[in-house]
Parts: sequence; C-alpha cells; structure tokens
Amino acid sequence: MTYELVKEFFSCGMLGDIPVKYKGFVEVYQVDGILPQLEDAEHKGKKNKTFDVKYSLIQFLDIQEEVLDMMEQNLPENLFYHNIKHTIDVVTEVELIGWAEGLSEEEILMVKLAALFHDSGHVISYDEHELHGTVIARNMLAKYDFSDDMMATICDLIMATKFPPEPKNILEKVICDSDLDYLGRTDFIPVSNMLYEELKVRNMIGSFNEWNQRQLTFIRKHQYYTNTAQHLREVNKNKQIERLELLLASASMDQ
Repeated sequence: MTYELVKEFFSCGMLGDIPVKYKGFVEVYQVDGILPQLEDAEHKGKKNKTFDVKYSLIQFLDIQEEVLDMMEQNLPENLFYHNIKHTIDVVTEVELIGWAEGLSEEEILMVKLAALFHDSGHVISYDEHELHGTVIARNMLAKYDFSDDMMATICDLIMATKFPPEPKNILEKVICDSDLDYLGRTDFIPVSNMLYEELKVRNMIGSFNEWNQRQLTFIRKHQYYTNTAQHLREVNKNKQIERLELLLASASMDQ
C-alpha cells in the first residue's frame, strides 16, 4: 500500500523480498528520487508545483472528512436542502464539469475545495453564509501548504455561489453551474420541495403555489454557463418549466 502511494511521486527500485512472520514474504523498495516530471527544474531533488498539487489532491480526502464531520455536528437540523448531501453533490459535480471543461489539476483542486466549503458557513448563520464559509475555509486550510493566491481564489469561488450567480471566469462558471445542477436533474421536484421546506420554516416564503411561481420565474431566466452543463442539463431544465406550469395550472383550477 505504501509503495502504491509513493510511486506516484518518487522513482523506486525493488530491493527484493523479506520474510515476515505469519505473512510470508513482503516486497521491499527503496526511494531513488522524485519523479522527473515532479522535480523542480532549477533545484535538483526539490519538488515542483505539480508535486504539491498532486499531493494536495490526496490530502483533499482528509480535508473533506474534517469539513463534513464539522458540518454534521453543527448544521441546524432544519437545513433540508443546504445539507451535507448537497455539499457532496456539488463537490462531485464540479469535478465532473471541471474535467469536461478542460481545467488543470490545480484548478480542479480549487473548485473542489470551494465546493466543499461553499455552504459550511451555515453552521454560523443562514444569511451571509458564503462570507462565513470563506472564514472557515481560511481557518481550516491554514495548516495545509496552500499559497496565498490559491486561498484567495478558493474564497472568491465560494463567494461566487452567492445568489444570484454572476460568474466572471471559467472556474466560477463551473461552481455556479454545479451549485444549481438540480434545476436540470430528474429529481428536481423533490429537491425543490426540500428547499421550499427550508425557506418556509424561516418564514422566507409563503404558500407552496407562491413557491412554484417563484421557481418558474427563476428557471425561465436562469442560464447554465459552461458548455458541459448546457449539454447535460438544459433539456431537463426546460422539462421542469413544463412541469411547474402544469402544477400552477392545476392549482389555479382548484381555486
């Protein structure tokens, strides 16, 4: 297991097999040096930026576990939509859309980290949770070796999810499309209903009919920004409009 991890970063030579009590023989390797593509061109034996990014992508799993544990322990119980499932959905989606849009490994890392923290601020406040999320991100990521520029970009991406979306670059487009991915999914209605319940308990919305009307108005104006999201979700999003129009028409007839 150790070799499988190390070989992604270092060139290794096999020394042979050694006997291990009750386990038979175990292969033993020696580390010969950093892989050429991960070595600083000007400083032999020193890692380069690509090395750091690849290592940080592995560290992401530890960061994700820490953040999700924190959210599980501290999120309000009546967050029916902005919960851990939504966070995991967005993390998954930014990676899917990000690779399809041709992002680099470093850019994938940044959008995944931003997605992980984008709703973490709900542990502090429903309002301005994006801003609170940037503070949490800076505090929790301080122990990792991220550059100031990367931290600034991650925080900018978190703030880009503030409603309504107004992305300024491809990274912001990726996370904005991922955050509102449900608009073009087949489970739109049940997910939308969870958001309604979340807003209702906070006295931020009136009747269910009013909610459907608000959703319809929003979806008609909404646009996906990346080619990938447009290809994957736009057709289904148009179907949601038809479904909402039918629901509103039915409600009107019942009055």
